[in-house]
Amino acid sequence: MNLFAILLLMQAPVIQQGGRQFRDLNRNGVLDPYEDSRLTPEQRARDLVGRMTLEEKAGTMMHGTVRSTGPQGGVGMGVAYDTAANRRLIDSAHVTNLITRLSADPATIATQNNLLQRIAESTRLGIPLTISTDPRNHFQSVVGATV
Repeated sequence: MNLFAILLLMQAPVIQQGGRQFRDLNRNGVLDPYEDSRLTPEQRARDLVGRMTLEEKAGTMMHGTVRSTGPQGGVGMGVAYDTAANRRLIDSAHVTNLITRLSADPATIATQNNLLQRIAESTRLGIPLTISTDPRNHFQSVVGATV
């Protein structure tokens, strides 16, 4: 799959500049510094933090659990994500760092994580999520990925 095909899967519009493509994460039609991969991480972070509300900054400091469907979905144990619950977590609480406890094959986990990234991309600033797992201390196995 080429880069253009990957960009088409995303919700944010694409800005063309200098023969390069950039995602317009806040959908304002302008290539803002935090969206410009040619800048240093420090420059991009400084610009992004300056655009964030206090609530968005607080949410970014949280590390939440990705909610799943099923009887143990509140602690994230299941085979698929609860899209509505996670949308509230991402949209309303502004959480951008999440731990997954999904028990599924790697392809399903990747598909489910991509769904969450599309939700995050649709937020005001389109800040991507950091989705982690704890394979060392985890209390469940992941089919095809756990030793």
